[in-house]
Amino acid sequence: MINAATNYETAVKSLALSRKYPHFYCVLGIHPEYAETYTPETLQKIEALISSSPAVVGIGETGLDYHYLPKDDPEECSRIKQLQKENFTANIRLAERLSLPLVVHDRDAHRDTLALLRETVTGKTEHVLHCYSGSAELVRDFTALNFSFSVGGVLTFK
Repeated sequence: MINAATNYETAVKSLALSRKYPHFYCVLGIHPEYAETYTPETLQKIEALISSSPAVVGIGETGLDYHYLPKDDPEECSRIKQLQKENFTANIRLAERLSLPLVVHDRDAHRDTLALLRETVTGKTEHVLHCYSGSAELVRDFTALNFSFSVGGVLTFK
């Protein structure tokens, strides 16, 4: 079983579970919903957790989520997008530096997600687009970057 952390606090809890149960693994990172908690220091603390345990098998869940952006406030919308992009980029760079797979959350942000990945992913490590809901046309672009896909319940929402 692999548990995905969403911020530093859940990373600590996830790692504790992996130490308690031998077949429990985790991916640690900062989810876009928690992008406002991102600081370089927070990511350094997550990196220290990663280096403390072989149960950490990837970086995530991280990415971009534009679904609940305040459409009536363009300035706030832009601010949140920028925070999410900074957080995502830092998580990608951490995964690349540690040669660990990414578990990417991408909701209503497919083009921006792809653009950031193209800028920062080398394609040397396999990654997962978790709960993918993008178009079939974009699949080719993501697979060129060494991504696999998981399909979740969100696919049934439309």
